[in-house]
Amino acid sequence: MTIFFPDVSHWKAGINLTGAVAVMAKATEGTSYLDPAYAGFKAQAASHGSVFVAYHFLLAGNAAAQAAFAYSKVGTTPLCVDVETRILPNGSLSNPSIADLLTFVDAYRSLGGTVWLVYLPSWYWAQAPFNSASLQPLIDRGLLLWSSHYVAYSETGQGWNAYGGMKPTIYQYSASTPFGGQPLVDFSAYKGTVAEFALLVSTGRANKVGR
Repeated sequence: MTIFFPDVSHWKAGINLTGAVAVMAKATEGTSYLDPAYAGFKAQAASHGSVFVAYHFLLAGNAAAQAAFAYSKVGTTPLCVDVETRILPNGSLSNPSIADLLTFVDAYRSLGGTVWLVYLPSWYWAQAPFNSASLQPLIDRGLLLWSSHYVAYSETGQGWNAYGGMKPTIYQYSASTPFGGQPLVDFSAYKGTVAEFALLVSTGRANKVGR
């Protein structure tokens, strides 16, 4: 069995999450940004019985401070770390490194937070500062990879291919799926049941399918 679900931020405020078996929603970014739609997404997911996961958009530097801020807003809700390029308000680029990611994860867990998922697209992993590095440090921490590749979904599609020594557990296959009254919604796939997904995000225990 494969389940499919949206991930959202304030850009999709007003979306109707009816029918979503799971929801990933942006919570925080950097050391001070709280997504204004986060609380509403969380409440709506709870009303529908959807598995809910927050995500933090990681910026380069100050990773421990970012972890503290994210934990202060997310608390016991399972968290995913989003690692990719961000264009900052001054026009410069933020490209978090593997050291930033590991520092964030270690600090977040030390605070009592739950984080098992890392959204790290292969295109970002292949460029500086990752430079196609081994992802063994993520494996050592029990982290699970969420990839992206935007093509028609396939159970054997490129988004399931391993990189850095890790095989994706979640695959974001679309940024343009109509859902909940919105024409362009990010959608991802997980090879397993809703119950297995709920266990995954809370304990890091992936099901055997696709591993």
